[in-house]
Amino acid sequence: MLDEETMENIETSVRNIRELSEEGAKTARAAQGVLQRVDNTMDKLGSMARPFQPPHATAYWSLEGTEDRGLRADLNLRLRYGDNSLDYWRLGLRDLGGHETLNLQKSVPLSRRLWGEVGLLESEIAAGLNYRMTPELRWELEAYDPDDINIDLRGIYQAYPDWYFTFGIADSFDRNQPFVGLEYRTNLTSQSHSEE
Repeated sequence: MLDEETMENIETSVRNIRELSEEGAKTARAAQGVLQRVDNTMDKLGSMARPFQPPHATAYWSLEGTEDRGLRADLNLRLRYGDNSLDYWRLGLRDLGGHETLNLQKSVPLSRRLWGEVGLLESEIAAGLNYRMTPELRWELEAYDPDDINIDLRGIYQAYPDWYFTFGIADSFDRNQPFVGLEYRTNLTSQSHSEE
């Protein structure tokens, strides 16, 4: 049989376990309430953000190479809120794995085949002009970095659905570096794929 001290120890242990269980249950109920409030808050934030979600969003992965700079990888998003495919925001990173600079530009439609872009390119003030020559071919002129002006001239040719060849001159009127590249575009929304 058990002595009196052992019995007291067992009773104390059982009492402590019961108290811990009750405290654990209280904590679990409180945590459930907190998690429910977090869920409700996230639902409210999601419904508040819906008007700002673009109905048309496209991701652009590109890889371009020049002789002196080597390969450069970029990732950009084109966010379009209206029906005009030339009216969009571009947000992305240039030179992934390298300098990783910011692209943030707003397009300005000028006609059915001509549009500008203003904002930041390589984290520098920039302005660009785009001209769609044919449904498959467009030209892009980009000027950026007012302290050391860089001008890039780029041709973008749609070779296959979602796949584009890029070619042109980087640092025109300075180093005149020819480049070639490949770009892949993927539609991120359920809207039609045509972006340009």
